[in-house]
Amino acid sequence: MAHLTQIRQSFLDLIKRLDKNPVGAPFSESLVEILQILYTEQEAAIGANFPLHAATTKDLSEKVGLEPDPLQHLLNQMADKGLVVDTIKNGKTYWRLTPLMIGLFEFTFMRTGTGLPMKRLAELMHRYRLEDGLGKDFFGSETQMSRTLVFEDLIKPVTSEVLPYEKASEIIQNAGTGSLQMCYCRHEAQHRGTVCNAPIDDVCTALGPAADYLIRHGFARRASVGEMLAVLDRTEALGLVHIADNVQEGVSFICHCCSCCCGLLAGINKLDIPNAVAPSGFLPKVAEETCVGCGLCAERCPVNAIVLNEDTEKSAVIPERCLGCGICASGCPVEAITMIRREIWTPPPRNTGEKFYRIAKEKGKL
Repeated sequence: MAHLTQIRQSFLDLIKRLDKNPVGAPFSESLVEILQILYTEQEAAIGANFPLHAATTKDLSEKVGLEPDPLQHLLNQMADKGLVVDTIKNGKTYWRLTPLMIGLFEFTFMRTGTGLPMKRLAELMHRYRLEDGLGKDFFGSETQMSRTLVFEDLIKPVTSEVLPYEKASEIIQNAGTGSLQMCYCRHEAQHRGTVCNAPIDDVCTALGPAADYLIRHGFARRASVGEMLAVLDRTEALGLVHIADNVQEGVSFICHCCSCCCGLLAGINKLDIPNAVAPSGFLPKVAEETCVGCGLCAERCPVNAIVLNEDTEKSAVIPERCLGCGICASGCPVEAITMIRREIWTPPPRNTGEKFYRIAKEKGKL
């Protein structure tokens, strides 16, 4: 590992600042190299001075010692690189430092043609998530960052009990504005030579202000409600998991995830953290009299939460591991699996502010 005296102070300060986020930045050689690729030294110094809350250019100008106009130019360049996020409210721009996840790692692989050493970044980010501590930090709180959305066609019989934030179609329709972009997980896996056959382009969905930011800085294209709903249908047919921002209001993303490439499902499959992604409010129920023991549901399950019982040769669900996505039920050739309400289920935080407050409190950062 590079000795601390060999690392420029601006990058050490940036890591300290990133580590103050609810999802932190455990120090490692991998992280230092990632940041040195993505940031210039001047950008690192600016990032290190960001407050935890959103700030105007004037606020930041006083902290970093630059006049507002040249600082505004630098911040725009940083936003184009995904290093900071700008939000425009009532004609005024507010800036936030982009966290590592969900944020900088995803933005880096959301497009091509950046001129960055993508293969090296893919290797470094993969290692940092799974071996150097980011994954355990990201998934290391009781409140999860993301949650599962059940396939809606499977819950029509109980639709009166389903809340709007539990239905992907209603989340999209209520947002009104959105974008489609590359699946950054599969794009990263492509550079590592481990990608599967699931689609990469035009498959991940962002909504509301998050979509506006991505469109404004060239990470995504604007998409109609109809296009985003079509992606739901297409990805369900492919057996991909709908994973969304773990909030009731202001959902910012819906991803369509495979078990092999997804960085979120890796928390379950590779780090063995069963609650890495919050489950939906539903569970599969197997009708043993109908089940023929073909094992297709077990093959389709993205987190190994359904198995064949050796004694009965029928499918059996492991509730504490199950995402409640519905992939098993949608693929059952004899319709032996239905989705029912979980008896015990924790609704998501109301909004992003509440989510991050809970996570920070659970980690002792408040």
